[in-house]
Amino acid sequence: GNCKALVLTKDFNRCDRYCESFGHRCVAAAEEKDESCDAEEEKACDEAITGTSDMLCTCQQITGEDCYGSLNGVASSEGTSVGVEYTKSLEE
Repeated sequence: GNCKALVLTKDFNRCDRYCESFGHRCVAAAEEKDESCDAEEEKACDEAITGTSDMLCTCQQITGEDCYGSLNGVASSEGTSVGVEYTKSLEE
């Protein structure tokens, strides 16, 4: 499942970094409203949230369901950008 946390921006200013600090991935980020768990403005997980003392981060545990584990030696997790993997044949 997902967990939402009110996080101090002085320790982490991006939700992806906060979630990764304990082995999770960020699935949502926002600037909080009035020191609560209500979102004032949605943000990207890799966007720096500045000008506020805290932010809302929604994190998800990374499970074995990722395709990276099932494509051993062919694919690896390298962040959130899209990449291309070239093979010698259709069978690979």
